[in-house]
Formats: sequence, structure tokens, C-alpha cells
Amino acid sequence: ANADCKRILLPLPRTATIVQMIEACNRVGSVEHHTMALAEAFSAALNVKNKKCYNCGQTGHLKTQCQAKKNRKQGHPPANDSEKICERC
Repeated sequence: ANADCKRILLPLPRTATIVQMIEACNRVGSVEHHTMALAEAFSAALNVKNKKCYNCGQTGHLKTQCQAKKNRKQGHPPANDSEKICERC
């Protein structure tokens, strides 16, 4: 069996009949098979439990969901009102 067929046979119960295995392998390459593969890929991509936030560096959330203060780009320090200088002076 090819890799796709082997992957499709993994979730089948150990008591699966030869007919059930053949039917499962016949679905390889079908629209249904491609849809299921895409759904699994999207599910894995959306799982953020082990992903690292690019803002704070912690795991469990993404930068768009980060509650920490946003990191400023290097070379652009935050300007406080007391540090502002009149542009005309």
C-alpha cells in the first residue's frame, strides 16, 4: 500500500474487514480524501497550544491575541509627553 493508503488505514479498528480496508483505500485521491486532508492540515495549523507568540515569547497564544504591551520596532523608542520637543525650536 502507498503512504496515503497506509495513513487512511491507521484510524480503522483492528477488527476491520478486508472489504472495509479496500473501501478506505479506494477513497484515496477522491475529493473526499483531499477535503479530509485539508481539514486535518487546517486543524493542525490553528492549534496554538504549542505555538510561540512573536510579541512576548510565551506559548499558548499568537501575536494578534497577545495581552502584553506591543513591542516597538528597534530605533523607535516610545515618546513620552515630557520628552517631546517643539519641532520649531
